Amino acid sequence: MKKFISVLFTVLLFRCYADDFQGIISKTISKVVPNTDKIVTIKLPVYAETSAASEFSPYLKNSIEVALTDLDKEIFDLKLNELSESFIADLNDSGYISDKNWAKQKMPDGELQAEFLELNNKVTISFAYKKFAGNIKKAQCSISTKDLPGLTYKPENLELAKTIYKDIETAKTEAKKNSLPIKIEARMLNIDGNKVDILYPNDDIKFKVCTDCDSYIAIMGIDSTGTEYWLEINDNFMQAGIPRIFPDADIKYIVKNDGIFGQEYLYIFAASFKEDLPQENIETVYTSNNITKRVRAGIMSVRNSNNRAMGYIEIPYTILKGEKE
Repeated sequence: MKKFISVLFTVLLFRCYADDFQGIISKTISKVVPNTDKIVTIKLPVYAETSAASEFSPYLKNSIEVALTDLDKEIFDLKLNELSESFIADLNDSGYISDKNWAKQKMPDGELQAEFLELNNKVTISFAYKKFAGNIKKAQCSISTKDLPGLTYKPENLELAKTIYKDIETAKTEAKKNSLPIKIEARMLNIDGNKVDILYPNDDIKFKVCTDCDSYIAIMGIDSTGTEYWLEINDNFMQAGIPRIFPDADIKYIVKNDGIFGQEYLYIFAASFKEDLPQENIETVYTSNNITKRVRAGIMSVRNSNNRAMGYIEIPYTILKGEKE
């Protein structure tokens, strides 16, 4: 009987903590998201100074979604929006409905971003709400880790993740300063074709890439241990504006378990001439500024040439323990 009471008390205590946490999140978000904004898109919360997620990330994202719902907001989901448009178009074609207002796409008013930092048994969460008009509002809250038992906040390869994040930001600055003309869009996908930021051991890796002009591409990976590798591609020519799903049909990429769970990257290089792409090694160890050095080499190869162009983009994702739900 005493054991039952003890277990019940623990469950009620955790529920109380969770309710307190949810209240703090709702109150903080209400400070940055205007009452007039009704449709919000959410980025996966990441650890500060990285683009890395952790076990806390999906928990916090769910809390943010609940808070937005409590504030009478809608959560924008691009995939669901596309499916809805396709469904409505089918109904229109069949003559079942004729009200064209049904087919009007609802676009989000802004994007809510969150990053968190764990220090001295306290988690500090920083929110930034960006209106698509360009304005940003920020707010911050803190909560004791004792009130959120059993969660991991830092990625296991935190120092490596911070180093690579800084390297990529420096490379972006170099590319922007030199106005490299090739624009690339890329995103990690799950088996259903939805964008994902978290993967688990043995998951299939799929991603979509699109360039705005005819290009050749090379794709480098950096795993959670800091090993650089290059992905096999049958045909690395990208036709302008035509999205491609990788890997190719006869190639399979799978998340391997290196024993370290944390941030990983795919880094995509695009060039108008194949010889301007970086040399692909089998496997090398990542060292600080490797990405920036490759970007600078690419800039030098196309500088003072009117018909040569380069472009770069990263796809960050985090490997977590266990299996996807």
